[in-house]
Amino acid sequence: MRLGKLSLQPFGAFSRKLLEFGPGLNVVLGPNEAGKSTVFAAVRMALLVSTDLPKREREKRVDPFLPASGGDYVRVDLELLKGTEAWVVRRRWGTAAFSKLELQGGGTFGDDETVRARLAQLLPARAGTLEHVLMTRQSMLGRTLESFADEARESISDLSDILRRAVLETGGVSVDRFLERVRAERDRAFLRWDPQAGGPEKSKGTQKRWAKGYGTVLGAWYELDDSRELARRVGAWEKDLDAVRAELQRTDSAAGKLSSFLEGSGPAARDARERRSLEADLRAVKAEAEGLSRSVAKWPAAADRAGVLEQSLSGAEGRRRGLEEELSRAKNAEGARLVRERHARVMRRKLAVEEAQAAVNAALRLDRKALADLRNAADGLSRLEAGLEAGRISVTVAGRSKGQVLTQEDFSPEKRQELSAGRTLGLSAAGRIRIVHEDLEIEVRSGDADAAARAEKAETARRARDGLLRKHGVRDLDEAAEKNQAWERLADSLAAAEKLLIEELAGETLAELEAGAAAAGNVTAARGLPEVTAELAGLQAQEKAERAELAELKRQIVEWEKAHSSVEALVLALAAAKGREAEIQAGIARAQALPAGFADAASFLAAVEKDQEALADLKGKRGVLQEKLRNLEAQSTEWEGQSAEELGARVADLEEAFKAELRRAEALDRVEKKSTALLSSTDGAVTTGLASRLSEMLSAMTAGRHRELVMEGPLPVSLSDADGASLGWDQLSAGTRDTLALALRLAMAGYFLGDEDGFLLLDDPLVDMDPDRQKAAAAALKSFAATRQLIVFTCHPSTAALLGAKPIMLAAPAAPPR
Repeated sequence: MRLGKLSLQPFGAFSRKLLEFGPGLNVVLGPNEAGKSTVFAAVRMALLVSTDLPKREREKRVDPFLPASGGDYVRVDLELLKGTEAWVVRRRWGTAAFSKLELQGGGTFGDDETVRARLAQLLPARAGTLEHVLMTRQSMLGRTLESFADEARESISDLSDILRRAVLETGGVSVDRFLERVRAERDRAFLRWDPQAGGPEKSKGTQKRWAKGYGTVLGAWYELDDSRELARRVGAWEKDLDAVRAELQRTDSAAGKLSSFLEGSGPAARDARERRSLEADLRAVKAEAEGLSRSVAKWPAAADRAGVLEQSLSGAEGRRRGLEEELSRAKNAEGARLVRERHARVMRRKLAVEEAQAAVNAALRLDRKALADLRNAADGLSRLEAGLEAGRISVTVAGRSKGQVLTQEDFSPEKRQELSAGRTLGLSAAGRIRIVHEDLEIEVRSGDADAAARAEKAETARRARDGLLRKHGVRDLDEAAEKNQAWERLADSLAAAEKLLIEELAGETLAELEAGAAAAGNVTAARGLPEVTAELAGLQAQEKAERAELAELKRQIVEWEKAHSSVEALVLALAAAKGREAEIQAGIARAQALPAGFADAASFLAAVEKDQEALADLKGKRGVLQEKLRNLEAQSTEWEGQSAEELGARVADLEEAFKAELRRAEALDRVEKKSTALLSSTDGAVTTGLASRLSEMLSAMTAGRHRELVMEGPLPVSLSDADGASLGWDQLSAGTRDTLALALRLAMAGYFLGDEDGFLLLDDPLVDMDPDRQKAAAAALKSFAATRQLIVFTCHPSTAALLGAKPIMLAAPAAPPR
């Protein structure tokens, strides 16, 4: 299939443009900005871009081609030809978007999805191959290998299939797609399954499972695991059901025995209840008589004790007031003592502060700042002296007769020195030595122009350091450090003493404390505060206890008086209680005897009541067991009444199903590995034809300079020059890269198009080649165009001339109005 008429109305810079492509070679020629790239984009969009685009995708793909003068849609009509048959694809993007495919004979498809599907049937290759191999923009020619590795991997896979079908007997089957299918099936089977562990990934088994995204092997394993769990639950359920039924039978048996006993004990229980009532009355009367007897004994004693307590409390008040006055005097004496002791402590702290202050005043003050100044001066001098060492000069003066010389090293003070025969003087300085004799004066200077200045700076620094040492009364830096440490220790001692004095004063001034001590005087007491406090506390406790006891006695006497008015009346009440006790005992003696084994009616009735309660418990237990039985029987609907034995058989079936699915997945894995190994072993034979064709084409296009290729699958990765040197893709010049890329695209297009008519679009494929390569490449292009449609876009008339085709002209853009 080839391209025929192309209509743009509007599209990009064209408001209305019609171009017609013929069979064979077509050259679209026009200067820059004439619209070649726009025409190229229009063909691509007509064939590959849907009109049903989301907003963001529409802005990216369509908006760049909206008319600059204004407008909200673009439209392209493209004729497709195959032999005598013709189709027209009409597409509009933007407002009122539509897709149409007009068929040979007049029929039309108007659904975008249907149009795309029918176009896929008509076009000579899939969309990815069409876009990346058969429609090459200028910027993509030099990036051929990169684009095939990144964007056009599907096209490389399709080419591999074509090459394999040419070499292997695949019966039209895509080997790569077969392998992809096998891998997909294997991966789908093994998803979330760990073959090494023989279980789910990350041990996600029964307790915590993968909720989704697992394969058929793990699905069969989970189904088997569920079946095992259900069989276990049903087995446990059957045991629980048998246990409940057995317990219900035992409960019914025990309840029957208790019912028989209680029915036979009815008359005796009625007599026992009457006897129990008399026994209860007897216990109450006896208790009443005992209480009255105690009251008869206690009432007179309580009255006597109350009198004693009242007499004791009347004398205690006077003793308490005396002790309270004594306690006040003891407190005053204790307060005066504490004030005097605190005043003494403060005075000791004050003396310590004064002694520490005197020591600080007497010591030489050399604080941290002064020590830092000394150290900085010494360090500065050391750095200057180190700099002077590099350019230091030395002079030796040898005496021949007795005499005197005046010497000066740098800017140090002048020295008068004696000379005699055989005696020598050694002089050393950083930048300057001066020697003065009565007959001459010699000055020696360093070759370093700055030495004198540095020496003068060093001398100034030395005088500054020495001045600081004299100021602080020390010989050197070590003595200064010792003086600083001694002064710091004295200062710390003073600060500590002042802190202790402030803490002792606790916010009070010394004058206030001395006034308080003077006011306290020498107050004394006969006894100490602890002794007086203890005696007063004991008296208060005794008084409190006696008042409480007296109150309780009076309360009891009041109650007795309310109940019996007098001791004589209380005695009469006791006699009446004793008479009732005798009457009740006679009634009990007349009652029917208790059954054997029971000492009294209460114990017999307790046994009857216990059996009644046990019978009630058994009835309640029976109700609970029946409810539990109903619940257990209701659970059987969950597994539809299947028994544990039947579920065990299902577990065995699912075990076989799981093993079969695992064997299927392992077989797929083996097939994938064998197929991959087989394809790897045949890759060289599969690509031999392509490599041979590409090598011949490249040799012709480079005049024999390059022909030996190293292939990696269907792509070349390096080539050799005439000297045998191997060059990788990144090492090739732009022209060589374009030549190799063009040869590769022509060879690939030949394989993709096969024996069918087809088209190839190239945008300026010769632009980066030298003239000789352009001629060879033009010959290759014309050879390709001899059997297929080739459309070349260029802005170079020389390229059109080389190709030898009548160009389709695009006019230069109109100049903007002035």
